[in-house]
Amino acid sequence: MKVKYALLLLIAALFQFSFIANNSSNVFEKHELNLGESLAFNDSIGGKIIQFSLRRGAFDLSKYKVEGNNEGLLKLFNLHGAAGNHQNELEMKYCSGIIKRDADTITIQVKSHFNKLYIFSIEKKGIVDSLSNNVQIKLVAKTLKNEYCPSLVSTYNGLSLVALPSNIKEKEIYKPFHSDKTIGVFSYFAIYDEHGNVKNYPPNDYVIIGGNALSVGE
Repeated sequence: MKVKYALLLLIAALFQFSFIANNSSNVFEKHELNLGESLAFNDSIGGKIIQFSLRRGAFDLSKYKVEGNNEGLLKLFNLHGAAGNHQNELEMKYCSGIIKRDADTITIQVKSHFNKLYIFSIEKKGIVDSLSNNVQIKLVAKTLKNEYCPSLVSTYNGLSLVALPSNIKEKEIYKPFHSDKTIGVFSYFAIYDEHGNVKNYPPNDYVIIGGNALSVGE
């Protein structure tokens, strides 16, 4: 009886003091914004959470893991890109803002209560960069034929966005290798800070997360 009670206490403590988020949310639970439509999103760390872990693992071998705490101290490791071409994705955590669509352009105004926003591409030895904690993002998604590509959005627990061409069946998404007709890329991906400085990034999968310091491990 004592063992069972101790086990229950341990489970309760783990639930209270840790948070694990799986970023492999179903693509088909996202939706395309209407022209002129805007949505607010918010994702913040609760006061009772001491440590958290964000991770991704997919059939196409893309993966990452971020560990952190309430102090905004982050560690990034296990970065690995997809085995082939991949639908470009953007995940945003521990920040808040507004996303809007105008014609083929997605604009995201984002800020964090931490000192910085960090961005990294999901590929081994890829881009890892720091930003101010209040930026504007503009992106345009295209198919591999350079045609308009919908950007499907979810604002549940932060922001999740994927460039996915129209009329794609669900079974075609969750495969080790992605066919060309299922792929959308960020043909334009730029981040502007509050002083008007701009950074341009190549097509890829990206994560943006609020924090005070970020270290990169193996």
